Amino acid sequence: MLEAILGFSVRLVWFMLTQWIGYWTGRAAIQALSFGRLDVADLGYYNQKTFKPLWYNGRQPVVSFWIAIGLGQFLWFGIIAGAIVYLTRG
Repeated sequence: MLEAILGFSVRLVWFMLTQWIGYWTGRAAIQALSFGRLDVADLGYYNQKTFKPLWYNGRQPVVSFWIAIGLGQFLWFGIIAGAIVYLTRG
C-alpha cells in the first residue's frame, strides 16, 4: 500500500512539474515568436470557451494555456532527444 501511495505521489509531482515547466517555456516562446502580440491565458484559467485555442479579450488575442503547455513540452522533448542523439554519436 505504501508503494502505491508513494508511486502516485511521485507521478503527481512529476505531472505538475512538467505542466508548470511546459507552461512557462511555451508562454515565453509564444510571446517571443509573436513579438508580444499574443497573450497567453494564466495557468489554470478556464475561460467561457474552454475548447477554443485562440480568443479575443477586447482587441487582444489570447492563446489557451493548453497550447502553451503543449508547445513548451514539445520544445523540452526536442532538446532532450537532441542531446541524447548528440551524445550517443560521440
